[in-house]
Amino acid sequence: MSSSVSPAPSSHLHNPELRRPLLMRMLLASMIILVLAQGLNAVLMLAAQRNASLQTLATAIRISGHEQVFHIENAMRLGKPLTQMHGLDATLAGLRGSLPFVTAVAVSDAGGTLLQQDGGGLTDGLLATTLAEHQGAALLQRRTDAGQLYLLPIHGQGRQLSGFLVFLLPDSAVTASLQDSRAQTLQSLASSSALGLLLLFAATLLLQRCPERLYRRALFIAPFAAVLIAQAVFSWHHVAAFRASYLTGVSSNVQRASDSLGREFERLLALGVGLERFHGLDAPFQRMLDDIPELASVALLDAQQQPLFRHVRSGSTPTDATGAPILTPLRTGAGDAAKTVGVLSASLSADALSRGIGRRVFDALTVALTSAIFVGELLILLAALMHRHQQAARQPASGRPTARPLLARTAAFTLLFAWALPLAIVPLHMASLLPAGGPVPADLLKALPVSAEMLFALLATLFAGRWADQRGWHWPFLAGTLICAAGGLLAALTASAGAFIVARALVGLGYGLAWMGIQSHVYAASSPRTQMHAIASLVAGIFAGHLCGSATGGMLAEQFGNPSVFLLSALLGLLPLLFAIVFMREHFRTPPPATPSAGSGGLRELLADRGYLALLALCVVPFSIVQVGLLYYALPVHLGAQGASPADTGRILMIYGLSVIYLGPLLGRWLGRFRQRQRFIVLAGLLGGGGLAALYLDAGLWGMLLAVFLLGVASSFGGPAQSSFALQLPAVQRAGKNRAMAIQRTADKLGQLLGPLLMGGLFALLGSQAGLSLAGLLYMLCAVAFWLLTRDAQHHTVVKP
Repeated sequence: MSSSVSPAPSSHLHNPELRRPLLMRMLLASMIILVLAQGLNAVLMLAAQRNASLQTLATAIRISGHEQVFHIENAMRLGKPLTQMHGLDATLAGLRGSLPFVTAVAVSDAGGTLLQQDGGGLTDGLLATTLAEHQGAALLQRRTDAGQLYLLPIHGQGRQLSGFLVFLLPDSAVTASLQDSRAQTLQSLASSSALGLLLLFAATLLLQRCPERLYRRALFIAPFAAVLIAQAVFSWHHVAAFRASYLTGVSSNVQRASDSLGREFERLLALGVGLERFHGLDAPFQRMLDDIPELASVALLDAQQQPLFRHVRSGSTPTDATGAPILTPLRTGAGDAAKTVGVLSASLSADALSRGIGRRVFDALTVALTSAIFVGELLILLAALMHRHQQAARQPASGRPTARPLLARTAAFTLLFAWALPLAIVPLHMASLLPAGGPVPADLLKALPVSAEMLFALLATLFAGRWADQRGWHWPFLAGTLICAAGGLLAALTASAGAFIVARALVGLGYGLAWMGIQSHVYAASSPRTQMHAIASLVAGIFAGHLCGSATGGMLAEQFGNPSVFLLSALLGLLPLLFAIVFMREHFRTPPPATPSAGSGGLRELLADRGYLALLALCVVPFSIVQVGLLYYALPVHLGAQGASPADTGRILMIYGLSVIYLGPLLGRWLGRFRQRQRFIVLAGLLGGGGLAALYLDAGLWGMLLAVFLLGVASSFGGPAQSSFALQLPAVQRAGKNRAMAIQRTADKLGQLLGPLLMGGLFALLGSQAGLSLAGLLYMLCAVAFWLLTRDAQHHTVVKP
């Protein structure tokens, strides 16, 4: 980051009095960055806390609900049909009493028609929409406008589905359960932010007396360290509070389940059935283990706490238990005559608790990492702006402003951050707009907004390059950001599935225009020597925005609902437009007239050029096939079949993004010194393909992680090398850089479209492990073929100083 800032004159660095104005600007900017970073971190942490609280409440609903379903099913086995069962009103009232955080409890038939309801907010239409997604799950959960809806199936004779026990959990109940944790989070936020401010002030004072040889680097390392320390302290407090809250929630739910089962046992004891005569305890004990994954075993003890019956989770042993068991006494009699005749003992699993806490620690680390990426991008912007200020001070008034590709990185980051906010919820929001029981399969309709968005992004790239060549890069970029924001606003306001598809198509059109515009600016603003570094930096900003935006949007959707995320995406979508007008306006220039050969004849020459065609067919398309096929199809499908969680898949995907964000600019700067770009294109193919081919030996979690990391490293320099190689071809120079890059972008989209289809075909023919390995070998062969076809291309490239 510091390497992007040219040193100021020596007298300026050495004199503390001359340093003070620069340091004051740095302090103010760093304080703004600290506030923004801490705010983002707090929002993400609160969303994570909300998810954890929601899981705890859902477990409580599952425990109490399964108890009542058991009683209802027993009554049905005795010949009482669900539609004529008496006492349901008292049962539902008792459930609401034991679960005060739910606003409605109901029983419906198998079609979703309400038979009995205690409370309000449930309708037949709401249940019918939810039941369309029921696939025999033990607990169906769905978010609605009224809150979280939970359905537990009720089976009658022959295990035939007869109805559902339904719970409605309002959002206000989840918010109320977070009051204490919110207060702790805000308190730790305030203390860690105060620490960050103190560190920034201390860094400013020390930098005034910093030796000249260290000043330039310390000027940007110091605020970065101060902000990260504040973030680390806040994250540590959050993880500690998270752990305590998790253990409390687990213990509370175990006690709830033990009390429920204990009441059943006490009813049997009151009928004169002794503990030694209890039979068939496997079923209720297994139900407890199913409801609470953190349980290791459940045991029935006599009055002297000697075991009468113990049920251990499959694959576990009694030694897996941790801490003191949770004991529930079983009593007979009432008042002073009551006596304890037995004990129900529930032991927690050390491994399950470690996994549960570990998942939450990883969630917190993911949030902290997302926030750290956000901080890094803001500090890179600060470096670019201070660099700009120093250059302006040394540049004559009549001089032409120097292009700064780092500003393009920030423009790309803000564009992708806004665009990626609703990325994870588009199919889910489409599902909420679909009418129940339509003639077209719901899975197909849910994919239409994404398909429309990708299609219009592809169409935009076909003419955006030509537009940038004729009018300048700023026209497609500014128009694209406005169209993208308008599409986001329409998506937030519409309640129609058709209008939502149109809205996402507009977003895709705007995104394609803006992306090609900012890419054209980088091509024009960098020399052949700096092209690889500039392109790698742009791609890094894109991936940083994508990572931060998608992570933030998913958590905000849980907190505030889907429409709010679409609206925020529309508002933030104007940021890149404002940024370009304020900081990049001096580069709004019409390019020089194209050469006569840049018309249709130049395009024909381009499409007949051996080097350009080899690049598209053997590098761009194969890489896109492997990239999308591995990351967005093979990775979730293959790891999901092995039992890995979606969170594990998401963290592995972050490895790819981090490789591109932080290795790309470094490798691009170093590799940009070499003229023969095709060597690095081939190396990227061998490296990325080799990672996939190695999966033939180990296709487990660690093998996939290595393959994704190697593909990320290959992408970090392979993509910039591809663009830089193409830009140096004489046919590209004559046809127009932006037009050639638009065609290359179209080939990239074509590969992304084919990736999941071809990878799915290989999986079907050979299996996932062999299919991935074969895809890697084919990618490596394509890279070798490209090298054989373009070995003499370096003699025909245009290289400018």
